[in-house]
Amino acid sequence: MTIIPLHQVSTYIYLKELKIRNKANIIVGQLQSNERLQFQGNISYRQAHRLRDAIIDEVNGLEIDCFALFPEYKNRIIKADPRNRVILEIDKESGEFKAFGVAPAATYHAHEHIKDLVGLDACHTKSRFRMMLLIATCLDANNQVLPISWALVPTENTKWWTWFCRFLYSCFPGLTAKDYVFISDREKGIFEGVSAIFPNAFPVHCNQHIADNVQAKFGLVARNTSGK
Repeated sequence: MTIIPLHQVSTYIYLKELKIRNKANIIVGQLQSNERLQFQGNISYRQAHRLRDAIIDEVNGLEIDCFALFPEYKNRIIKADPRNRVILEIDKESGEFKAFGVAPAATYHAHEHIKDLVGLDACHTKSRFRMMLLIATCLDANNQVLPISWALVPTENTKWWTWFCRFLYSCFPGLTAKDYVFISDREKGIFEGVSAIFPNAFPVHCNQHIADNVQAKFGLVARNTSGK
């Protein structure tokens, strides 16, 4: 049960109902303004931030509790289509969640008709645990981007990129062909992971990202020069 100080109750009830009805994003500054304009009260930024977290936790549930649902999530994915490929990594000693990967059955059939190019990338999740979402994409016959697999991992490094590439290898054996190109943005661990699992592939770097980095460090003139 979440206990809210009395001077925050008015805003808490108002914003909780707003969150439930409209699924609105709650901004800390809005909480402070709402308390002042609607209820003639004042709360500090820290109080408003804690209040926002309490509202989100009560409406959506605690984020940490979601990790315990991954085994059932895995079972449901496989039940929906036994050809779906799923991997769940759990710490053998503590039983804690480590990583989760998916490759839908539809992408297995689609990858037989893709071009010989695989894109690998990652992004941070909007999570207090700061996990990373890894993804592998290809180009279909219409030059459209086709995601074939993705995974949630603790961090982006050689260990987890190798883990993800090994999962790709088990799901898409055709990626071991000699003429496949794996393109990435030079993030740490991708080159090592691809080289270890797909020794016949050609790991290359995205020129767009290289040009962006050159511009950020040396300016637009250097970017235009580097692209020639």
